[in-house]
Amino acid sequence: MEPQPNIGLPTFVPIIRLDNRATCFWDSLPHDALVIRLEELLSSEDPFKEVKDKGIRDLLNLDGKIMASSIMPDELLDCLTGKKYVELLNAIRPEAAMAPGCCAYIDDPLAASGPAVQARRQGPARG
Repeated sequence: MEPQPNIGLPTFVPIIRLDNRATCFWDSLPHDALVIRLEELLSSEDPFKEVKDKGIRDLLNLDGKIMASSIMPDELLDCLTGKKYVELLNAIRPEAAMAPGCCAYIDDPLAASGPAVQARRQGPARG
């Protein structure tokens, strides 16, 4: 696959939830582009079947660009095969897609401990 030229996404591209039609980005506001989370299509067959049957642009009533996001929980990322990734992209036909990454973890106990623990480690406030 050849690299594509800049597709001209707007400055703000909202993420839309396919499983929640109450999302404020459904029908109420016009958008030139939307981000679709592949996680939603992997975690349930219902949205994926609807996307395959109807087409994502008809489903969303969108005449704009689509970016497919592969940011998802590790459990889903572990199950994402190359074949499934291509199947998802073929169903969505996005103008842009993020390459699947690898599992990521925070390995900083201080950052993961929360503000209360961090404040205790800093000691009393000096004034």
